[in-house]
Amino acid sequence: MSYDCDGSPLGHIKVSLCSPGPGNSEVTLRAKITNTMTSGESATWWRIQNPASLEENTERNAAYGQWQFRIEDDSGNAIPRVSLAPGDEIEVFVTVTLTSQVEFGNHTVYLRIVEDTPDADPRYFDLPMIFEIDSDEPKLEIVQVSPNRLLSPGDTVEIQMKVKNLGNSPLTILLEAESESSGWSVEIDGPSGSVLIVLDAFDEVTFVLEVSVPASSNNGDRSIIEVSATPFDTDQSWPDESTAKTSVVMTVGISSLVDRLVNEFTHPRISTYVVGIIAFMLLIAGTQSALNRRRWKSHMAYLEAISDDSEEDIDDQDDIPAPVVSVEEPEEEEDIAYDDDDIELV
Repeated sequence: MSYDCDGSPLGHIKVSLCSPGPGNSEVTLRAKITNTMTSGESATWWRIQNPASLEENTERNAAYGQWQFRIEDDSGNAIPRVSLAPGDEIEVFVTVTLTSQVEFGNHTVYLRIVEDTPDADPRYFDLPMIFEIDSDEPKLEIVQVSPNRLLSPGDTVEIQMKVKNLGNSPLTILLEAESESSGWSVEIDGPSGSVLIVLDAFDEVTFVLEVSVPASSNNGDRSIIEVSATPFDTDQSWPDESTAKTSVVMTVGISSLVDRLVNEFTHPRISTYVVGIIAFMLLIAGTQSALNRRRWKSHMAYLEAISDDSEEDIDDQDDIPAPVVSVEEPEEEEDIAYDDDDIELV
């Protein structure tokens, strides 16, 4: 190795400083190929083999076959072969693009040059390239495998969950679950019956979430269960962001209308009490309204009766004959007899 971009020792390249972008890690280095013979031999052609197709690499780790290798000269042209005479040397630029999942630790990949000859057993030389991969921060993910379904009061259901280790180093994980509703019981059954599990890098494991529904549950009741996976280590701690969390929503469903009514009466909830009180008040109001209407009808009937009696009295008065009124006739003037002596001439 004769290239170093960020410090010593020679050949140690920190990818976070040298990688050109946020994508897959890319490492660029120079390899020097030298013909150490001094004389007695003409120039010889050597073939530079791609490390991704070298069996010695892929047999140790199949992931090396997914790495991308570019071998170029100083002008950026691919250089699959080189010709070297005794004492000659040449530098080639090797660019390695790693995959998105590289496990923590040291990875040795060989760069091989093979004598380009028809011989069955050609000469070759290997350059070991050691990649020291740091461990990532813990990255966990929890997913629900089993679909949700409606539950009945008193049911116990098992839900399959899966936890994934997205980091590049093994982790011990603590699984926990709790319900926000009182009376609901939740337990976790890991692969070995424990809530502590060990996950290799980029590995996943299935566990079971056991949920018990209280017998006093009513139709439509819901409970949100929080499931978490926390990195566990007695010598090291991580921030809360390293804990993976997910919510599982459990819903109670009673299909039979009769069972719903019986369940509501045997295990009334606050809403049932409220509805009952409102119904009772409406019943009282309806009864009072009926009584008021009955009283009003009685009152109106009484008024109508009084009105009818008044009209009958008036009709009876019309039938009474007119009172007989005696008319005094004027007295006839009596003939006054005058005496002759009373006559006086004026």
